[in-house]
This record gives sequence, C-alpha cells and structure tokens, in this order.
Amino acid sequence: MNAHELEYCDFGNYEVIKNILSKAFEIKDFTPVINAYDAFKKDFFKTPFEELERKTIKRKYFKPITSNEGLIKNFFDEKFIIGFDVPVLIKNKKEGLKGCAFIVSEDPLRDGLKDAEVILSTPFGTHLPKHRDNKNKGKLYWDFAIWLLEQGYSSVYFTDIKKLWIKEVRKNKNETSKLLFPQDLLEHFRACLEKELNDFEAQIIIAFGKDARESIQKINPPVKVIDFIHPTFTASSHWRKDYKLPSASAENKLNYMKGKFLRNANENPQTTTQITHYS
Repeated sequence: MNAHELEYCDFGNYEVIKNILSKAFEIKDFTPVINAYDAFKKDFFKTPFEELERKTIKRKYFKPITSNEGLIKNFFDEKFIIGFDVPVLIKNKKEGLKGCAFIVSEDPLRDGLKDAEVILSTPFGTHLPKHRDNKNKGKLYWDFAIWLLEQGYSSVYFTDIKKLWIKEVRKNKNETSKLLFPQDLLEHFRACLEKELNDFEAQIIIAFGKDARESIQKINPPVKVIDFIHPTFTASSHWRKDYKLPSASAENKLNYMKGKFLRNANENPQTTTQITHYS
C-alpha cells in the first residue's frame, strides 16, 4: 500500500484537533498548527531525497495548562528544547469495516535538535518519506500501521500520551536532561487522549510502552487494548528477554506484533479493560 492509496491527516475540520489539545494547552493562535498540518500533508507525498523545512510554533501561542510555576518558567526558557507531535490520522481510501485503530505511544522525542521555538512534527515522523522507509527510524511503526489497514481497519490514529517533550541543554555539553511533568498536566494529557478516543471512535488500541499502557488503564476505555514494550531500539534487550526473540531486529519485532495482535484482537473486551502481557 503506497502513499497515494491513503488519506493523510484529512480531518476535514481542524477544530476537532484544537478542541482536543485545548484540554492541556492554552492556545492563543492555532494557525501555525494548521499551517504545519498543511505542510506535513505535502511532505507526505514527497520523495525521500527532498529537503524539508522544520516546522515550529512560538512558545507564547501554545502554553501547557499547569499550576506548576517552575515548569512554565522552563517552558519559556530557550535553554530548554521543546517538542510537540500533532496527532496523525491515516485513512484507507477503500472503505474498511472495522473502524479506527489507535496507536498510542509515549512522547515526542527531540534528541539532537535545538530551536528557540516549539518544534512540531508527527509521531514517528510519519510525514517524512525518509523516516517511513528507514528501518532505523520509523519504518517499523509505519509498516505496522499499514498492516492494520490491510486487516480491514478503515483508519489508524497515531498519538502520544504525553503531548510535550522538554529537555534542558546543559552548558558546554551536547547533553540534555529530560523534565518530568507535574501531576495536573499529566491529568490534562489523559483528558486529551480520552477525548481523542471518543471523537475518533477507537475500535481497538495499541499501547507502546509503560506510560501509554498505564494512562490507558486509568481511562479504562470499553474497547480491546493490546500493549507492547515500546519498539524503540533502546528497549531491544527487553524485547529479546520478555518476548523470547532470537534477536530484536525490526523484522522480528514486526512479526511478533502482528502475531500478538491477531491472537488477541478478536477477544471481547471485558467491562473493565484488562491489559495483559503476553509472551
């Protein structure tokens, strides 16, 4: 399934995204986010060799809602790198029968990047052809999403449970220290996810990582949830040990994800969502 067989971030009306994000952010001007979405949609259909411009939004337009004054101070301090991934919806142009599959991950990682503004992107860089084709970048996640569409889901929705990523660049070093978020902001992030699940009528949820799994448990949605150790390269030793894989190659991870999904997707969810680890 190639890019031209899909619809990418065709929400029709971006107001639905603004209303979701307003659960966790004071949004003074949503236009830069809309412009970023329009640019990402164009980027999606470009070749892997074309140069793409970084998308940003001024910090003053997109402030997190929290009573923690220290976090707000750091948010406006340019020593801190800030990343934000806009949610992504991909649709099969051929009508599917199973509704929307959600992929929920942890946060919008921005290691190695520096900018005075909030750096905008998409989960796993799905708008970037070079990321979708690179096994060391986003190919595993993209291939799994395409496979879900091939299983009959009409759409796949990518999102992060933590809508921000903030790190301090230490003086004279190319090192960073990741900030932890206060409880009130984490609750706002969960409110965003709950609204996403409702507004896009999630039929099944895939959780990547502990943070995503635990946040979904607190929401307790009435649909099937299948969780995985995050497929990131840094968790490869856990994949080998916990899932008893001969190696944690991208191919082995993808095959394991497909197998676990097929074993569990058709089980009826219980009244209280049960997220079980399967080896």
